[in-house]
Amino acid sequence: GVDLACPVFTRSLAQTVSPKIVPTLRQVLGERLVAASQKPQALWQAYGLLSGSAQAVPPILELAQESAGDAPPTKILEGLSRELEAHRDRGGDPTTEAQLLWILLPLARRLNRLDGLEPEIDRALEITAGDPRKYLAFASLKAELDLQKSRLTESEQTLRKALRMVLRTDPTRQAVLLLQLGQILAKQERRREARALFEQLLRAFERLGSTQLAATCLFHLGNVALHERRLKEAFALHQQALETRRREGNLKTMGASLSALGAVCLAEGRYAEALAFYREAAEVLERHGEEGEESFALMGIGRTLSLLGDAMGAARALRRALVLREPRGDVVGEAIARLAVAANYLDLRNLDAALDEARHAHFDLSLLPELSLLGDAEQLLGRLALRQKQYDVARRHFAAALEIHRRHGDAAAALADQGWQLELALTERDGAVTLHLCQQLDAELQHQNPTQHGAALDFRLYRGLEGLRGIRRVNAADPLYYLNRAYEELMQKAAPLESQLRHRYLFSIPENAAILDAAAAKRLVPVG
Repeated sequence: GVDLACPVFTRSLAQTVSPKIVPTLRQVLGERLVAASQKPQALWQAYGLLSGSAQAVPPILELAQESAGDAPPTKILEGLSRELEAHRDRGGDPTTEAQLLWILLPLARRLNRLDGLEPEIDRALEITAGDPRKYLAFASLKAELDLQKSRLTESEQTLRKALRMVLRTDPTRQAVLLLQLGQILAKQERRREARALFEQLLRAFERLGSTQLAATCLFHLGNVALHERRLKEAFALHQQALETRRREGNLKTMGASLSALGAVCLAEGRYAEALAFYREAAEVLERHGEEGEESFALMGIGRTLSLLGDAMGAARALRRALVLREPRGDVVGEAIARLAVAANYLDLRNLDAALDEARHAHFDLSLLPELSLLGDAEQLLGRLALRQKQYDVARRHFAAALEIHRRHGDAAAALADQGWQLELALTERDGAVTLHLCQQLDAELQHQNPTQHGAALDFRLYRGLEGLRGIRRVNAADPLYYLNRAYEELMQKAAPLESQLRHRYLFSIPENAAILDAAAAKRLVPVG
């Protein structure tokens, strides 16, 4: 169990000591070493001698709590797992078992190894039912794991059961569980309930002076506002959360806020700012976040570069994000990354790889309770079928995407679905469908904020309406209105970019280049 100073001593000891007394000798030496020194190095060597016995439990627990010494955390985790199994084999008492689980499970969470320990969480809940403090901590872990695995209903049930235990007894723990519950409601797309809960918690934390928890509420409220397309409000909320976290030096949560601000800027078309926020977030999270947490920022970098026409630059960031997410057991998070990688392969004209990734994500999402994200997968599969000239297949996918997005109240995504349906009709030169979709989109866009659709959608409307001009008895809008709006939006987004990025954005993306050509042909001049 210990390394002797010279290899010859080890060989000598092996020849001198009878194999029959080795277990006893190990036990005695281990106990002597523990008694002689409590230093981490001595404890670790003592543990090696005592491993598998009841006397091994105190040193491994102390090493885990100290987080010091020669042994890396992964070795400590392996030791805790080994001693837990040995303790059960000896028929050990539940109190020591709970003590081992109390240290083992949080360490596994920190090392991103919780996924394989689900039975241990269930056992921990069983043997700590009479200890509210430990039971609530284990319930929080179980809810977190369920949330990671997209078992949203189970996660909600676990938290609500735990909340009943702390009602009017432990306000601090209750607040933490309520924050988790709000996250689950938001994941379930029950955003109105989530918003009401976070707003209530925010007021309570502000009264108590709990600035860190108040910043967490602001962060989640910002995410809800982003999903509801209240972009100015989302930016203000995330900026306020970032200022608090920066002031308190909380680097990990600061990285999350920077990434969220990048997402808002991306939604607003402020690409240069989005890229700056995401890059700072990636740097902070790589240094101070949990393992793989920088994937959120890398996803943002990849999406932004894609929209700027840099498909190769986007590929590096997006594929790295997928690699980081694959081992985490987060089905939804992995599907989001996989769809982004698939869209990037489509940009790079690697249709086979794009189809493989898109189908993989679609299959995984179809096994979960339906989310709006499944509509995103359907839309991407439709785009791939359109590129492959499989028009009937594309039509089915776009119709499925529109149905899902409407069912989940995702108006912006539903407009994009209709835009792709119009692109299909234009490709097939189907005048009747083109007319129907143009009139429908024209009516819907009268009530939509311009940030809720892209220049590409306006340009498709222009092409459709322009093609309908020669048809009698067609009551349609002026095509130039939409071309002008597409052109203005394109130039507004391009203006803040530095020259090389601006050129790539305007000319490397086919639809953007086509808008410029059409605007030049019509002699349009951007406003301002």
